[in-house]
Amino acid sequence: REYTGVWNGTFKVAYTNNPAWVYYDLLVDRMYGVGRRITASQVDKFALYEIAKYCDQLVPNGSGGTEPRFTLNTVIGKVSKAYEVLNYVLSTFRSQGFWGGGSIIAVQDSPKTPANLITRANTIGGKIEYEGSALENMFSVVSVQWSNPDDLGETDYEIVEDQALIARIGRRVKEVTAYGC
Repeated sequence: REYTGVWNGTFKVAYTNNPAWVYYDLLVDRMYGVGRRITASQVDKFALYEIAKYCDQLVPNGSGGTEPRFTLNTVIGKVSKAYEVLNYVLSTFRSQGFWGGGSIIAVQDSPKTPANLITRANTIGGKIEYEGSALENMFSVVSVQWSNPDDLGETDYEIVEDQALIARIGRRVKEVTAYGC
């Protein structure tokens, strides 16, 4: 979890629960990953390095101490499509993966410098026109399925409701599985 100096791109064999490196391992390992189809040279490991640093930043743990922002401690207990498993792992650190420019690239939803510049040239009458989501893409309740470690990993649910949105559009439920949580 230490990042000092400039990384030269080499690895050492070691345990990690940093989900960015778990994702990398699943991509390149020839035995249990997709390494028979993807080589390490086809993975943007330098983008993953930046993501891994963000995952390892210490944040408050709610008990007066700190912990890494994202960790992944899970068992892949059944045969699944590689694409699905990789996307589950990506979801544990707010990321998406895609193929571009001859390599697999991961992008993460993390704080970044704003990308849109607003000037008079892209406003109408001095007003910015805002757009929202279509009604079919709006949910007022989210039911999150997760594995409860206090109950030996049994499935538990966390329900989150937006009362103001329920009043506006009714009770629209989105079901989400929090993989590795």
